[in-house]
Amino acid sequence: MIDDRDLNYHHLRYFHVVATEGSVLQASRRLGLSPSTVSGQVKTLETTLGQPLFERAGRSLVLTPFGEQVLSVTKRIFALGDDILQIVRQVAKRRPLRVGVSNVLPKLLLRDRLRPALVPQVRLQVTTGPTDALLGELAARRLDLVLTDAPPPTWIALRVACHPVASSGIDVFGTADLAAQVDDDPRSLEGVPWLVPPEGTTLRSGLERWWSSLGIAPDLAAVIEDSALLKALGAEGVGVFAAPDDMRQSVVDSYPVVCLHRTEAVRERTFALTLDDDPSDPVVRALCGMPTG
Repeated sequence: MIDDRDLNYHHLRYFHVVATEGSVLQASRRLGLSPSTVSGQVKTLETTLGQPLFERAGRSLVLTPFGEQVLSVTKRIFALGDDILQIVRQVAKRRPLRVGVSNVLPKLLLRDRLRPALVPQVRLQVTTGPTDALLGELAARRLDLVLTDAPPPTWIALRVACHPVASSGIDVFGTADLAAQVDDDPRSLEGVPWLVPPEGTTLRSGLERWWSSLGIAPDLAAVIEDSALLKALGAEGVGVFAAPDDMRQSVVDSYPVVCLHRTEAVRERTFALTLDDDPSDPVVRALCGMPTG
């Protein structure tokens, strides 16, 4: 009885080539080996398996019934090997696309924003961080574009093209217990704890203007930069949180929360920043919300 430690896949390869070429001579030419080497390797395989794979019919080699069975298996083995090589070739041909993502952008939102770059010809490299740091990487051409929630500040010396990608109102989410504490009047949101992004972010500024227009002073339970952590704590009932309306389904599918309120008074926007006003790369254009045809 043999096991997989006894089976030499090089020997299987030599057998497979002999069987498909029809002779040891043709197989040796294809493999770049001497006929005696190929013949010896096949005989070693037969010894390992304990049964002949070929028999003589005049000057020709023909497969034994056992050899036919082994050949049917090696066809599948080496077809899978060809599939692996094809994958390797495709990956090797992928060109890198370097995208900077501001850490204030919601992670669930990025799945859709980055979708145009998830194609076979591209190897996507994503770097997250503060927008200012990412702009420095863009200026050094270590990034191809930056996705953020606001146009670049006017004081930066770098000339950057700003491409609006998307814009939507926001929803306020919370657990069912918190939902029971509010009604259709958005001013009732003053009575529940809030989880908010840091001051200076576009969403935080928009929320503060909205609260001011409603005449409410919400209870800020936590200020959290990481949007995924913010939602995770919201799912635990620590407080309510805001997210773009076009993420509603993703949020309720991913977290045990419900939508408490929706408003257009606060807008969540996504911008793509590039060094070129009119990028030529079709994938970059798609990420910038530009026509690619």
